[in-house]
Amino acid sequence: MVELHSIPTQEVLSNGLKVLTAEQARNEISERLLLVKSELGISTELENRYQKWVDNDALWPNFTKFIHGDLYAGHTLTHINGELCGIIDWSTAQVSDIAQDFSGHVTVFGVESLKNLISAYEKQGGEVWDKLFEQAVERAAAAPLAYGYFALETQDEIHLSSAKLQLGVE
Repeated sequence: MVELHSIPTQEVLSNGLKVLTAEQARNEISERLLLVKSELGISTELENRYQKWVDNDALWPNFTKFIHGDLYAGHTLTHINGELCGIIDWSTAQVSDIAQDFSGHVTVFGVESLKNLISAYEKQGGEVWDKLFEQAVERAAAAPLAYGYFALETQDEIHLSSAKLQLGVE
């Protein structure tokens, strides 16, 4: 992940990918929250959690890096010995909040494993901030919001219906 997050922003720009500042990444979540709420609805409990997250200055980084954007076990390829040899599905690659690349890990492997991953990442030279763990947990909790946005982009009835269930409105 340190290698991935070290890809220069200029290289990302030259390949036509999205580049967000820290403030733009945060605003994007805020805008998606409003859109998903207005188009699909969101349970009060989730809306309150998401709004509290967006409003909490301490959780948000003051930098962005190149990220995969949907990094989790299902998008990694490994050798038989477990060593990573590839990553697939780069459709959400961009410069944004690195916590996004940690959020899939906590969902599959849990909070203790996430803490270990962040520690190893930092030891390998990865740039972190003191609330990366909490930010990754909140990003994982916002998976229904991300899915709701995806459903709205696709306008696929199955996705729209499933997103409403995840968002607590059906």
